[in-house]
Order: sequence, then C-alpha cells, then structure tokens
Amino acid sequence: MKNALRIAFRLRIVLPAAALAAAFALIRPSPAPDPALLAALREEGSLGGRASIVRIELAARPASPRPIASGFDEAGAPSVSFDGRRAVFAGRRAAGEPSEVWEASVAGSAARQVTRGGECLDPCYLPDGRIAYARAAARNAWAAATLRSCLADGTGERQVTFGEAHDRSPAVLPDGRIAFRRSAVGGDGPGRVFAVSPDGTGAVLLCEAAPDASVVAGPWVVGSQILFAEGPRGEKLDGSCGAAPAGPRLVAVSAGDPRGGRRVLAGPEALSGAASGERFASVSGLPGGGLAASVLGPGGGSLRRFPGGAQDEVPGLAGHALAAERQRPLNLTSVVDEGNGEGTLLCVDVRASRFAQVAGAELGAIRKVRVLGEDGLELASAPVAPDGSFLVQVPADKPLRLELLGPGGVIAKDESGFWVRPNESRACIGCHEDPELSPENRVPLALGEAAAPAAAADRQGGVGPGGAGGAAVAERRRP
Repeated sequence: MKNALRIAFRLRIVLPAAALAAAFALIRPSPAPDPALLAALREEGSLGGRASIVRIELAARPASPRPIASGFDEAGAPSVSFDGRRAVFAGRRAAGEPSEVWEASVAGSAARQVTRGGECLDPCYLPDGRIAYARAAARNAWAAATLRSCLADGTGERQVTFGEAHDRSPAVLPDGRIAFRRSAVGGDGPGRVFAVSPDGTGAVLLCEAAPDASVVAGPWVVGSQILFAEGPRGEKLDGSCGAAPAGPRLVAVSAGDPRGGRRVLAGPEALSGAASGERFASVSGLPGGGLAASVLGPGGGSLRRFPGGAQDEVPGLAGHALAAERQRPLNLTSVVDEGNGEGTLLCVDVRASRFAQVAGAELGAIRKVRVLGEDGLELASAPVAPDGSFLVQVPADKPLRLELLGPGGVIAKDESGFWVRPNESRACIGCHEDPELSPENRVPLALGEAAAPAAAADRQGGVGPGGAGGAAVAERRRP
C-alpha cells in the first residue's frame, strides 16, 4: 500500500478522497481499546476451582465482567502491555499442573501459553517486548524464587536475580529498571523493595517498610510513584496464583527518590479494620487520577477507589490491572558479556558508612576485604588501600557477601547477598553509606593498578605488588 501511494504521488495521480482515507486507515494503527480493568476471578468458596481473566468497563455500574480468557483451574496477576492491547497473566489449566505465563488480547482472544516447565508467577511486560516473571522452585508460598525474562514466544529465557531468596512481583519503573519484592525463603525477616536492570545488573535496595513491619504485597508502579502494602512481620503469602495478603497500610514513595519520604495512602480505616482479614491484593492507577485497589477478605473481593473509598463488589475477585495505553519506560542497554564469567567491585572508601564501627575506624585500620559465597567459602580478597578504597574481581552470577578485616579480625559484614553479572563493574561510595552522600572528587588509590585477572592471581598465589600508594590488587580463590 505504501508503494502504491508513492507511485501515485510520482505520477501525479489524483485519488478520490474516499480512496485516500481507506489507504491511510490501513497504514495507521487502530486506536487502543477504551480504558478498562482486567481482573482475575475465581469461583467463590475455594482457592481452586474454575478461574478466568475478565474485562470490567470502568463506567459500568454495577460491575459487569466479560471474560477474555477462561477455562483455567487458577489464574491471577494480570498485567497489561504499554500499548494497552495485550495482557499476560499467571495460570494453570488443571489442578496439579505448574503455573505458567499466558497471554491474551485485552479485547478478548484465545489465551496463548508463553512459558513451560515451571512455577511462573507475576508476569509483566518489559520495554523491549520481553516478558519478566518470577520462577519459583516449587509450588510453595515461600519457596525460593528468582526473576526471569523471556521473549514473547517463551524462548530465550534469562535469569535476572540470583541467590537463595523469594523474589516476586516485578514492575517496571519509569527509568526502565525493574522494581520487585525480595523476602527470605521461608518468610523469615522483612520483605523489602529492590530494583534491578532487566539484564540483572545494578541491583539495589529501593525502600523498606516501617520498623517492625514488612513489605507483604506489591510493588506496583503508578506513574512516578511506587506503591506497596506493608503489614506485620511474619505475615504469609497464601500460595495462590496471584493473590497475596497484605497489611492494613498502603504506602507510596517517589520512584525518583524512594528514600526521600513515604506517604500512607490508606490504613485500616480504608478496609474494615486490621482484624477483619481484609488485605490489598493489587493496586493500579485510574484514568484522570486516583487509584483502584483489589481488596480481598473472608466475605469476598471488592474494588475500592481512592480517594473517596467508592466500592464495587466483585464476587471471586483475586486481583486486577488497568487496561489502558501508558508511556513506555526507557529501554536500557546491557553491558553483560556471558563469555566473561566475572565482574568487578570498586569501593571508593569503606569508611563512608552508616555503621559506627566502620565510620569511626582510624585510617588504615581496615586492611582487607574478603568476598564470600553463600556457603561461607572465600571466593576472592583484596587489600584495602590507605585511602579506604579497594578493587576486586569476583565470580559472576553468584550471591556474594563481604567482610571487612582489621588486625583483630572481622570489623563488619555485609550479608545482603548481592551479585555481579558477567562483565559488570559495580562501584560504591562506601560500606552501606548514606544514599544522599556524594564521593570526594579524587581518584581512588585502588585504581592505581587494575584488579588482577583470576588466572594470574591464582598463578601468583596471592596479592600482587601495589601501585601508587599501595593500590589494592585482587586475589581470587576458586571455590
């Protein structure tokens, strides 16, 4: 059609107005469907039974669900593409089957299976068209789970997060990174919100719940805000395919400054009280402003709208997402080189720390950094230069822990279990430093000589000669 228009223009052929309109209609994409809500519904009375993904028109009163994907034993966690046309969700066709990622048209179509062979949960679209999701090791509410991504046809799976943790609920931030909830396997310890690039690099802690509380549902990204539900520590997931319990508080932080302040958007007064058993299952924005929240309780599910608290009873509701076109986040490039097998850690000054025993250490008192694996075995080590800097090569895609050592032994430990992707260079200002801190304008002494390659370090049997000022050269030990 485009070629025909070009020929007509060159030959000065005058086409009738109706023909021109028809020609451009073929070129121009059809408008996105009107904004609506996609909700996961299940039969009342049990966590199993027949389930479906339905479309709920925003203006309809009362809510009148229309199925777009049905015939599932369990379905949940719907998420909509940035153009508002397609949706992915987690579901299983029959009891006993693993949960997989499925895709359907927002307008309604036969659901297409995307992933195969694992407990895949909480899918969402990435800016480059890939699909992110959590893959659990077992059908267990608190089993180990890592974030993965794949192409739209389910091929090309890549692991995004690493370590023995429970990673759930990926959601794309405006800057292209993935926000997600990380908890300990088994549910011990608080859930927190982290961010990572789609290629798995640059994983960092974004925000935490209030003291003595835990992030128990979410995060959800609405515009420039990150929302999550927090509740008492020890609150458990129910193991269903998408619904998750949450505490009585719905909290928002800025995506641009997640530690700069928090706002409690809704508390027990928005539900039926903390003892009612009600919880937030999912939250989305609404066209023109405001929020919609799926609230689950012993009496069933309902959609609550904030501010105002307008309520729509939706029997069997298990979560929802806004089906509307929205701005596509940045598409981040990748530095990962799978053929490398190692990454690099650079610290500018270990004494830049929120920990008193580290920040108060005298110059030169911290002499060595040791890198440990999850099993506690030493993987690498490096001397700390006189200015507090160090540079060390570490194995990629392994959860790492750090120890800072002085003459008397261990001064401080980092137990976060962070990782480095192949060819990634990670730099920090200090050891758990204030996130508002800026480094001094100087070249760290550890950069006087690059970290020794792993093979060379093994052959030399130890730390190489120091550069200017005693540059820190890494020693790598193979597990």
